[in-house]
Amino acid sequence: MTLALAQSAEKVLRHEVSEGAAVDDVATAAVQAFDKLTHHFSRLVGASGMRMLLARAVASVRPTYPWLPRELTTPADAPWADLRTALAEQAPEVAAQAFAALWSDVVGLLGRFIGDRLVGRLLRELWPQIFPAGLMEEQR
Repeated sequence: MTLALAQSAEKVLRHEVSEGAAVDDVATAAVQAFDKLTHHFSRLVGASGMRMLLARAVASVRPTYPWLPRELTTPADAPWADLRTALAEQAPEVAAQAFAALWSDVVGLLGRFIGDRLVGRLLRELWPQIFPAGLMEEQR
């Protein structure tokens, strides 16, 4: 995980908390962030493609965070319910660390799939105050 992506994960989490999640509800903020990311990037990779990337990220970071779900179920009304439940059962600091690891993996996979510049541009569209121009290029 690059420092820039880890820092961006922390900023996204703080931003999502300020947009309605309870101050200490890291799980809700994390799910809101992944939901926004999925909705925005699904134009290019599809909603199922985004879920697959997140599932791949979960498998990748699960050795460090073994409490993460083995599989993500995806009911239409709550696609990240399993992830939210797993994060909510952890201390806020641990949940935030797991989110940062997942975020970095998903964004990194997106960068390899559609290119870092396009990922950077799309992240800026979602969170312009968090993702300055050039962030994705710096991670390589």
